[in-house]
Amino acid sequence: MSNPVTLYLPLLTHADPLVRRQATTILLTHYGNRALTYLRRLLDDPELSEQAQIALRHISEISGLRIELRPFRGVYVHCFGEFQVFIDSRMIKAEEWGQSETGRAGGRKVQGIFAYLVHCGAQWCFPSRDCIGSVG
Repeated sequence: MSNPVTLYLPLLTHADPLVRRQATTILLTHYGNRALTYLRRLLDDPELSEQAQIALRHISEISGLRIELRPFRGVYVHCFGEFQVFIDSRMIKAEEWGQSETGRAGGRKVQGIFAYLVHCGAQWCFPSRDCIGSVG
C-alpha cells in the first residue's frame, strides 16, 4: 500500500467525535506531519478526495493545526521499505526509472543514486556553492 493513511480515513470521518479524536491522536503520534502530507496526496485521488478533505478538516479542528486543503505539490521520497518517489501525487513507476536511449545505467542504479543523494541531503554542495561535499 503506497499510502498508509487510507486505513485511517473511515475513523477520521466517523460520525462519533471521540472516534475522530482518538484516530487523530494515533495518526499524528505515529506519523507526525507526514500524515498531513499523506492526506494531501489523497486529494488528487477522485475516489478518496472528499474523504481526505473531511479528514483534514477534522484533524485541523481537533489538533488546532493550520492545514492546507489543497493537493500536495512537490517531490515526496519514501526510502524506508520499498523505495518510492512521488512527483506531486503521482508515483514514478518502475519502468520510468529505466535506461534511456543514450544512458548506460539501469533503473535500479538510477534509483540507488537518487536515494543516496536524498539521504545525503545538505551534506552535498553543488558547483554554484563555495563548499566541498562530504561522503559518508
